[in-house]
Amino acid sequence: MLIKNPLSDKYEPTPKSINKMKSSMNPDEYYKFIKEFDVDLDTLKDAKKNQLDYLCNLAIISGFESDALGEVHLYPADEEAQRNLGFAIKRLEIEPELGSVGFKTLDAGYLNHTLEQLNHVFKDGFDKGQALIIKYNQLKAQVYAAETSIEVDSINW
Repeated sequence: MLIKNPLSDKYEPTPKSINKMKSSMNPDEYYKFIKEFDVDLDTLKDAKKNQLDYLCNLAIISGFESDALGEVHLYPADEEAQRNLGFAIKRLEIEPELGSVGFKTLDAGYLNHTLEQLNHVFKDGFDKGQALIIKYNQLKAQVYAAETSIEVDSINW
């Protein structure tokens, strides 16, 4: 529901409709929606922080590249894939005579990996995730330091 703001002559959502919209949108959509209205700076900052957190998480789980097998492959990085990587590493640690186990890549399906190769994949995935988290924290600090809605809106993933 929109109401007319008597100070600006613009139609704006009511607090109740903002909360309803927030629950039906992902944080990126919600920020893009709310920034169009005259909301207080703290509300805008919170929405921007949530947008950046959401986009960071999407970037992390979108996968990563690793050259652990001698050529670059794309690996999944969602929670299930992270767990499976840990299981595969542990499996070869407790039974090294297996030599290798199949592990899923996004570009070539399951490929055999040695313990050393799986550790390389782990390192590459960790390094990508860590870099994205550092980027998120730098952007979040910029959001908290912003003094105007224009400054907040200029901070992008």
